[in-house]
Amino acid sequence: MFSESGLDGMLVGQVTLLHACEEVDELAAENGAQGPIDELAAFEPTLASYIDAHCEAIAGRLALTGAPSPVVQGIYRSILLMTVSAVQAMRRGQYDYWCGFDDSEGSDSSGS
Repeated sequence: MFSESGLDGMLVGQVTLLHACEEVDELAAENGAQGPIDELAAFEPTLASYIDAHCEAIAGRLALTGAPSPVVQGIYRSILLMTVSAVQAMRRGQYDYWCGFDDSEGSDSSGS
């Protein structure tokens, strides 16, 4: 099985990543930075909580160093959106990969 890039074993190519980034950016534009993480939480609550908590911890460390609030907020948003985009791209890549398998090739659906 080959991915969109033609490299065996690669689940995320440029097109898949671009589509995931666009999807996450649109969601963030409509609902703020929390929108994409809320969407992820709908089907991956543990992963979404982990990502959100660690992004908040990074932002907190930046704030403790005296970074201005707009900088802290901007970095939090960038890290959060980048991470959710990567997760979405992996999910899409896996979905596309597994949809590439045709059941009629690998198994006998007649039951015999």
